[in-house]
Amino acid sequence: MLSKFITIALLVFSIGIYANTTTPADKQGLRIAMLAAETQFDSNTMALTPEGIQSLQDLIAELDKFHEILSIRIVGHTDDVGSIEFNKSLSMQRANFIKQSFVKKFANAHLISIGAGEAQPIANNDSEAGRELNRRVEIQVIARGYMPLSTD
Repeated sequence: MLSKFITIALLVFSIGIYANTTTPADKQGLRIAMLAAETQFDSNTMALTPEGIQSLQDLIAELDKFHEILSIRIVGHTDDVGSIEFNKSLSMQRANFIKQSFVKKFANAHLISIGAGEAQPIANNDSEAGRELNRRVEIQVIARGYMPLSTD
């Protein structure tokens, strides 16, 4: 659980939470949280699955607990089905699709979207299960001032 004493946080989020781990805060109060991924995109599409939509809503709710969101970096990924050019374009479309979810909500944050294509797989593309894991978006957030919800 993130401490209420965090001054700056770097969250690495892949759409679809199944694990949540954090590092201890360093001398400047920097803490890194890793939220790991499950499948959230169907093949050859930029639309989120229902699970992906819920995960994105969960992330936005978590980010609302910070006083200030400084930067959001969104990196889209694909499996290796299709040409390199197609996958590069699709991964950028996925990143931009997610970016639009943050534009109004975090208007003062620096938003970056990147399409990595099939170049950074997290699983083997030889099976459908591996390809599903590779169809993802990773979101890195730099935020300041964690404000846990009151339990009153």
